[in-house]
Amino acid sequence: MNQEQRALPPSVQTPYTGGHSVIYGGYVFELCPDHPKANPFGFVPQHRLVMERSMGRYLTSKEQIHHDDEVKTHNDEANLKVLTRAQHLKLHRERQRELKSGPLVRETVRQELQKGGLKKAAAALGVHTGTIRNLYPDLVAPYKRRSPSNIDDPKVIERVLSVALLDKVGYREVARETGISYRTARRICERRGIDWNPKGSPVPTGRPPGTSKILKNQSIVDKVRELAPDNRYGLQEIAETLGISVPSVSQILKVHSIPWVRKNKAGYKHKNLRRKSTQQSSRPYA
Repeated sequence: MNQEQRALPPSVQTPYTGGHSVIYGGYVFELCPDHPKANPFGFVPQHRLVMERSMGRYLTSKEQIHHDDEVKTHNDEANLKVLTRAQHLKLHRERQRELKSGPLVRETVRQELQKGGLKKAAAALGVHTGTIRNLYPDLVAPYKRRSPSNIDDPKVIERVLSVALLDKVGYREVARETGISYRTARRICERRGIDWNPKGSPVPTGRPPGTSKILKNQSIVDKVRELAPDNRYGLQEIAETLGISVPSVSQILKVHSIPWVRKNKAGYKHKNLRRKSTQQSSRPYA
């Protein structure tokens, strides 16, 4: 017979004669040296002793005691409840969430779902997404994640191929009607060697030169053409003077074939040569 199934002996069923209690960790411990779960000093948590005497048996290791008013020293039988560990954690989490975000009522869940979907609603209410799914499956149904599209679905392939050669239909229209992404539509066309030019998009032949606003600004191009031959200006100085980026300066030089002398190129060369000759002359003779 398991220890939990045995009846309590008289020494445990009745309070210890001449015993006393202590408080440790916020809980009341009662002296009961004959209890099998007593600590080395003979003390047992009083809330467990109260429920064991009420039930007439020992509590199992999986059973926990919950205080309804959450006062650890209030060990009246009416204030105690026997729960499993999972039930005990769930009860405390629900109370903490209610204190933080209020009760999880249907209308509140509906409003949070309308604001930002399931994940944001769960974060705002302080619960897991699975909790909302289990409690209100009808509210969550419109916000369920759609299953991935099958690229080999004949209906999807037929719809994509029917509009692939038209320039009046874009990715959004196909995605809305077929429930697929533009990447899936593009992969379907690539598998069959079809070049699809979506609505409003130019033919992907590469970026022609001179299409940006900076390249078309003739005053900036003339200023770069004026400063580029001067070896006192580098790319950084030209960019700071004109208020544009260094890549834009490089692109203007490349597109308009403007010759550019690097900053102090001759000076660097002369300085390097002079340093080299100085180092050679300072060496001792063999």
